[in-house]
Order: sequence, then structure tokens, then C-alpha cells
Amino acid sequence: MMPVVLRCACLLVAAAALSSAWADERPHRRPGLWEITRPSVDAGNPARTTQVCIDARTEAMLRDVGASFARSTCSSTDIHVAQGEIIADAVCELGGSRASSHTVISFTGDTEYRQRSTTTVDPPLFGRSEVAAEMDGKWLGPCAEGMRPGDMITAMGKINLADRVAQQK
Repeated sequence: MMPVVLRCACLLVAAAALSSAWADERPHRRPGLWEITRPSVDAGNPARTTQVCIDARTEAMLRDVGASFARSTCSSTDIHVAQGEIIADAVCELGGSRASSHTVISFTGDTEYRQRSTTTVDPPLFGRSEVAAEMDGKWLGPCAEGMRPGDMITAMGKINLADRVAQQK
């Protein structure tokens, strides 16, 4: 089983690599309720589904958080945006290790995307030298009643991403 910290770190590397692409001529997510699914990795790490309420302001905030992370930890990023895809390569320092990631996000209009990333870590972090991650995002419609932009519902409950970012400042 891969530690949660390592999975999060690898996904952050991918998000950081994409941050500047989101600012320019980028595919984007339609405002509303999104379901993000990660398939099962192994018996100890089952599939997970998250719902997130997104608007333009929340998407910009997440982009800015990724850009800040990239500036503080990544020595290089190479990003290409073309034909509904974002392709990014990044090299970042995580916990004394060098993490090199390759991420491809393929969009189907503004209502679906698939993100695939591979990260190599040297020296290994938590005993892992390679991590592959995959996610699918699907627009479900308007945000559910009682949800506000930034709300994220996981198996562990509901948090608001914008509130969490504001608390860190």
C-alpha cells in the first residue's frame, strides 16, 4: 500500500506542473459539480470518488496554489497545451527526494477529462521509486443544494478548499 503522503506529493507535483498552463489558452472545467474518480490501485488502496463544486474563482485559486507550489519546489517545468490536452513534465524536490513527473490531461470539451501521471522519485520516498496515478473528472451539472464553490465531499466528509487555502495564509 502506498502512503497517502506519497500519493498526495505526486499529485501535487502534477498539479504544480500544470499551474502555468491553466493561466493561458487552456482547456477548462465547466462551472458546477464535478465527480472525480480514481481507480483502485491495489487491495489496500480502493477506488475513490470525490465531488467538488467549482466556479471560475475557485479554479483560479487552485491554479494559483499550484503555481506557488511549483515556484517553491520545482526546478523545471515544461508544459504544452494543444488539441484539448495539457502535457506537462516537472522536476521537483519533495522531502529530500527528486520527483520527476510526466502528466497528460485529456479533455472532452469542458465536461470530462482524464489525467494520467507517472512520477519517479530518487531516492525513493516511503520505499517507492515510481508512482502512477490516474483520475477521471466528469461534470454532473449545477452544484448540489447546500454546496458552495470550493466544497469538496470525500469519504472522510466535506471541506471547503477555499477556506483551507485562506487558513494557510
